Amino acid sequence: MANEHEYVKVNDVFGARKSLQVIRDRARATRRLSPWAVLGACIAYVLAATPPELTTPAPPGAPSARGGSLNMYIALVGRSGAGKGEAVKAAIDALRITDSEGHPVCIQDHYPQGVQLEQVQHIANIHPGTGEGLISVFLPPEDPAQPRVSRGILMVDEITELIGQTNRRGSVTVPKLLSLWSGAATGNTNASADTSRSLAAGSYRLTCIANVQPSNSYGLLQHDGSGLPQRFAWFDCEDPETPEVKPVAPPPLDVKVPDRNDQARAVTVPPAYWNEDDTERYNKARGAHSHEWDSHRLFACLKLAVALSLIDGRTGDVNEQDWHLAKKIWQHSSYVRYKSWEAAQRRKHEKAMSDEKEKDAVLHDEYKARVLDILKHYPANCRKSAGEYMSTFDIKRGLTTKQRQYGAQDLVAELAAEGKVLETTECRTDRHGRQFPVTVYLHPDYAQ
Repeated sequence: MANEHEYVKVNDVFGARKSLQVIRDRARATRRLSPWAVLGACIAYVLAATPPELTTPAPPGAPSARGGSLNMYIALVGRSGAGKGEAVKAAIDALRITDSEGHPVCIQDHYPQGVQLEQVQHIANIHPGTGEGLISVFLPPEDPAQPRVSRGILMVDEITELIGQTNRRGSVTVPKLLSLWSGAATGNTNASADTSRSLAAGSYRLTCIANVQPSNSYGLLQHDGSGLPQRFAWFDCEDPETPEVKPVAPPPLDVKVPDRNDQARAVTVPPAYWNEDDTERYNKARGAHSHEWDSHRLFACLKLAVALSLIDGRTGDVNEQDWHLAKKIWQHSSYVRYKSWEAAQRRKHEKAMSDEKEKDAVLHDEYKARVLDILKHYPANCRKSAGEYMSTFDIKRGLTTKQRQYGAQDLVAELAAEGKVLETTECRTDRHGRQFPVTVYLHPDYAQ
């Protein structure tokens, strides 16, 4: 595979097929948005529209294993005002998704113009909350007449909002997000059956779109030990290749997804996927692990490939081109993630420098106050009587070792410049009887 931190040109992906060209041109025609960001939002949208019964295939030779979940997380990365929120709206407008019975499939509260709400199959619009709260969305409703939610999309307006939940004491948000990405059985068992919650494996579909400012990305990247940032595909909200003349927006794409009543099905994948999967497992068995940021690369790429197939108007079955393009998208993701990591490191360094300067400023004021206190109260170790002028040598006797290292001369000179102490020169005599001038200081309270 190409260098994971290498820039991927827009047309290396979007020029490959008509459906991606449509997304590219609609993005650029709509307030000059990044094609990458709109594609990321399209991927989250189209996968959220699929029922949980549509899966990736189980490994060959494991007939009892269940297929993998298509649950997927997307990070849209850009500075404030880069169009992260607009990219989601553009994605919704770019895709007209219907199920196999012709019903529109729409995100709750985000309905395309002209859609008949009574026919809509809803994707729950979920906002950040606790891990238990995410699970509760998919639990059977208390009112049996209400339909159970099986599809949802977690909309995170700013990643710090989600990370704030993960950093709370006793939070289980990160473990739940890990389980939900895999479509695993999850929940919590409490002493009371009324407060216990349980989701069966493969019974729900969840995708996530998180807006990430590069300098705030450390909040997500710091969880790399758990595997959370590895479960996100990262998409850039900048488009350095945007043309000067905007393209004309083509019509939206028609996308069909299975209905929940359709027979459960695993998508087909090309031999290239199984070959790479076998190679990776072979390397892991021999202790040659990939970088931890790529620990879920193949599975994530497969989910991306299924989304590309659906966006292309097909059934989700993955062909060789889908697989090739998915890997190029993952290369873009790695590039954006690495840029975000660099931005986060710069911010950490700048904050550390700022904190150090602030600490120095506090110490500076503290030590100045101590020098002024010495000049006012004449501690015994200074060996001077009240009202006598003191030199910096005399003042140092009243300072701690750490305070002396800060520079008593600079501190008392600053106090003199501010008019807080009096400064003059007097002659002193050394032990050999030689006289020499010394700058000395006196607190104004003792001035005659």
